[in-house]
This record gives sequence, structure tokens and C-alpha cells, in this order.
Amino acid sequence: NLHVGPDGPVLVDLETFSSDLREHDLVVLALSRDRYGLDPAAYEAFTGAYGWDVREWEGCAVLRGARETASCAWVAQHAPTNPKALAEFERRVASLRDGDPEVRWYPF
Repeated sequence: NLHVGPDGPVLVDLETFSSDLREHDLVVLALSRDRYGLDPAAYEAFTGAYGWDVREWEGCAVLRGARETASCAWVAQHAPTNPKALAEFERRVASLRDGDPEVRWYPF
């Protein structure tokens, strides 16, 4: 999506656009680092420029768990007809059950 403002055009993602706590958006970026392979140096550069790392917030584990659960549920809906989705769903659930926050999650 494109928003044209007084300073020119800006690309925006309205799919997850909302007015809410910053933590909701920032936990997604932290998960991108921890689960989806975002370069840790890129994450550190972002948090350094932003001035705060959501992982330091006491509520991060709760929001992270909610996002991880939602991600597993999304993959689960594809599992019955897609063997790769089933394998990825099983990987994700196993990592949550094992309490391993560093298991990499993949697209399928």
C-alpha cells in the first residue's frame, strides 16, 4: 500500500496496521530474529537506532507466546492438505513444547 503524505510517498502495510502498544509490533521483529532468520546484527542495529529492545520488557514472553501460538495455528490450517505444512507445524509445536526459543521456523 502507498500513502502519499506531505513528505512524499511512503510504503505501508495495512494488513497489520493498528493503533496499539508498540510492543505488539516490536515483538514481531524480535520473532523474526529468533525464529525466522533475521540477521542478529540487523536486529541489533534496529534496536540501537530505536533505543529499546522489546526483549527487555517483562511482558515480552506473553506477547511472544501469543504470536507464536497464532503462527502455529496459521500453519495448522494448511497441514491437512500440505505435507510440508504438516512437517513445519510439527516442528513449531515441538519447539514450543520443548521450551526451545531458538528453533528456526521456516516457510513451507
